[in-house]
Amino acid sequence: MRKDASHHWRADSRGTLAGAVTRTDSQQLVVTLDGEIDMANARNLARWLTTLLGGTTAATLVIDAERVTFCDAAGVRELLAVEQAAARSGLSCTLRNPHRSVKQVLRMLGVESLLT
Repeated sequence: MRKDASHHWRADSRGTLAGAVTRTDSQQLVVTLDGEIDMANARNLARWLTTLLGGTTAATLVIDAERVTFCDAAGVRELLAVEQAAARSGLSCTLRNPHRSVKQVLRMLGVESLLT
């Protein structure tokens, strides 16, 4: 896969969230996120991830969230929307290495098992 603008993403000029495609093969499309997912950037993140789904032959979308230090309910909603879009495209989707604060939000919302 060639590196181009669609494989690097920044939420906004504030720089609170960035993403990059860090690996792709026939099995996995791995996207690494860094920063905070909140109502200000969650929808744009979901649009970017959904766009990536259309251009992959991978079986699984892996969202590496180890460097995501915050995720609010809007972020969780959009991650679930991406998971549903992946399923419609025949892909599985998983949230890998979520920070403990993100895991806590997922657990409180009752969706931890859907994404991890």
